Amino acid sequence: GLGEVVFAAEAGRPSAVRERLLEYELSGEFAISTGGETRTVRLRGKADRVDLLEEGRFRLIDYKNGSAPKPAQTIQLPIYAVCVRQQLRRTRGEDWEPAEAAYLAFGDRKPFHVAVDDGPKGVEALADGQRRLLDAIDQIERGSFPPRPFSKRICGYCPYASVCRKDYVDGE
Repeated sequence: GLGEVVFAAEAGRPSAVRERLLEYELSGEFAISTGGETRTVRLRGKADRVDLLEEGRFRLIDYKNGSAPKPAQTIQLPIYAVCVRQQLRRTRGEDWEPAEAAYLAFGDRKPFHVAVDDGPKGVEALADGQRRLLDAIDQIERGSFPPRPFSKRICGYCPYASVCRKDYVDGE
């Protein structure tokens, strides 16, 4: 069934894939911008899949065995999209723009979840992701990084739940 989910998601995407980069390693210094400020941040990650499309555009896909996270819970795809753009510029000498960044969640009824598109909402998602990353870095640098799980359910898997000073974000 997983292959069918992937094939169905690909059939619904209109752009032809020129090249597919699997487990695309992101590593190094990246320019993260927000509100007129740009900071260099050292990051490391691995994009499950980057499809290089026609006209200098790319599609970023992250596979999830279960459900896709809610956009308020994660900055992964917007930050990966920013980093993929910069790394492709460095390694290939060409400018590439994100066409979309999406989760392909095998546990969801509708598995394809676009987090970043090439319209105004996509620009907003990229800006929000960068702002949230720099906010988190600022908090860590100040020594302020209290645990704030988005849901109480994940605390059931944590061996430190009984001594944690957690403050729940959504009160679930």
